[in-house]
Amino acid sequence: MKESIKKRIEAVRRGEVPEGYAETAAGCIPDDWSSAPLSEISSVLHEHAGDRDFETLSISAGIGFVNQAEKFGKELSGKQYSKYTVLRRGDFAYNKGNSKLYPQGCTYMLRERDEAAVPNVFECFRIAQGHPEYYEQLFINGFMNKQLTQKINHGVRDDGLLNLTDDDFYSTIFPVPPLTEQQKIAEILATCDRVIELKQQLLEEKRRQKQWLMQKLLDPDSGVHLPGFETRMWKEIPLSEVFLYIRNGFVGTATPYYVDDGIPYIEGTNIQNGQWDLSEVPHISEEFHRKHPNSVLRTGDVVVVQSGHVGDCTVVTEKIDGSNSHAIIIMTPTPRVNPYFCACYINSPIGQGRLVGCITGNTVKHILASDMKKYLLPCPEKDEQDALANLFCAAEKEITAIEKEIEAWKQKKKALMQLLLTGLVRVNA
Repeated sequence: MKESIKKRIEAVRRGEVPEGYAETAAGCIPDDWSSAPLSEISSVLHEHAGDRDFETLSISAGIGFVNQAEKFGKELSGKQYSKYTVLRRGDFAYNKGNSKLYPQGCTYMLRERDEAAVPNVFECFRIAQGHPEYYEQLFINGFMNKQLTQKINHGVRDDGLLNLTDDDFYSTIFPVPPLTEQQKIAEILATCDRVIELKQQLLEEKRRQKQWLMQKLLDPDSGVHLPGFETRMWKEIPLSEVFLYIRNGFVGTATPYYVDDGIPYIEGTNIQNGQWDLSEVPHISEEFHRKHPNSVLRTGDVVVVQSGHVGDCTVVTEKIDGSNSHAIIIMTPTPRVNPYFCACYINSPIGQGRLVGCITGNTVKHILASDMKKYLLPCPEKDEQDALANLFCAAEKEITAIEKEIEAWKQKKKALMQLLLTGLVRVNA
């Protein structure tokens, strides 16, 4: 990064206005940019659907436009359909319904359709001056949020909608670069979007491939086998015969001794789709940890969620070794079984189907260690287990690598948006 850019960023962080920039209602922007309210750069859409036939859409926060029938299972327009607002490709709609993801509401541009109709409670408009794709990036970046927060009457709600007048919405101020720069900013950020989209498509394809492999290779009757293992026979063996211990994690009702910095306390919620999710893990004291030695996790143990998303299964890694656990079945393997093979089988559709017979409870479904001991595991010889486990682990590592790439690109785009949409970094148009 150029030294001049670093100095500008540092000045803004100190609350100063860099040389060649001006403080405006739209923020600190370059001198050769202007600022304007949305009312001046857009035109409000008033065309109603009437008796014409349009696809009816709603807006889903974080997703964008969705077909009403597909989202809600039915059309919601009813008698109000004739008053729905007509959108054309490139038009915008603001949904003033708040959500955790978008507490100030969300704005999307119609991209995938030539035309559609949306509820008339949405603020619908068309960019009349400038490049719509540039302003789309501002909406995606939540540029309006701070201004909208100041305008919304937080003490009043109207049928679940934010209390925000039309005039207040269209009075939000936007930075307006020269047209050529708008276009270049939009192109750069759209390129990031395209890379993320392609990687997400690749991710879904890799997930489908892994799912297919698990469905075929973990079913001895599928007729699909790894090369070299075509004639091998599988035996159904109770888990109690291939695991040294099968026990419940801590299931008492006593409140553990929670501390800010102690032993990680792993729960069923920390296992999602056969993977560890350690984004939120509480900690317990050494005293509580010592009192419950049977709940301690060791590298190579297979763990199964006992309640909630019952049966979700994974293997303890070195990162989690020595942690205490709750609401988890802990299974310590013998040398006869590859723990990753076992976890993959239990997580597979056929394995989950077999698990149904072990689950009890009407309102809250759960499973106990005593039930898992009876679970019949179709088991090939150890060398075939190892080969299958290696294949599935390699597929999962590939999936994880793509997920990390997607997250890295999202962070890269976020940084670019903060720099380009404020003019701290200028682009050659």
